[in-house]
Amino acid sequence: MKGASAWVLSINEVINVAVGQFEIAHIVDQTNLTPIAQAPEHCRFVTVWNNKIVPIFNIAHWISTDKPVEKQPAHFNIIAILIYKLENGNLAYGGIPLNRPPTLTQISNNQQCGLPAYTDKWKSIAISCFRSTSDQAIPILNTQALFQNRLPL
Repeated sequence: MKGASAWVLSINEVINVAVGQFEIAHIVDQTNLTPIAQAPEHCRFVTVWNNKIVPIFNIAHWISTDKPVEKQPAHFNIIAILIYKLENGNLAYGGIPLNRPPTLTQISNNQQCGLPAYTDKWKSIAISCFRSTSDQAIPILNTQALFQNRLPL
């Protein structure tokens, strides 16, 4: 079996996630971020892309702790703009900061594994997980679950 194509997104030095090949709408560099008052720290910013306001969800910051004290940076070098379908059929967009450009890879069913055990948060945003060739568990994001009902917009 050939498998499916997926983008592997490097969130930070230790966390990688994946999305389907057609779930990345654009990769943006050097974007302007606008802070949202009283938003949780992990989703404190939005950006404007293609005349749309796009919420930015910092997965690394959200995963790192239940009560983050440290503020996230006000600038990211790379943001992946993800596209997903709402329940009403409309398309929506959300962004996640990356620490390097994404890589396209092939994954197959025989690579399936359990979600990383260091936090239960993965269960709410990942639909599955696969083991990379370097033996890292890489959660496959449920993009709709990541952004819908999570951001104060």
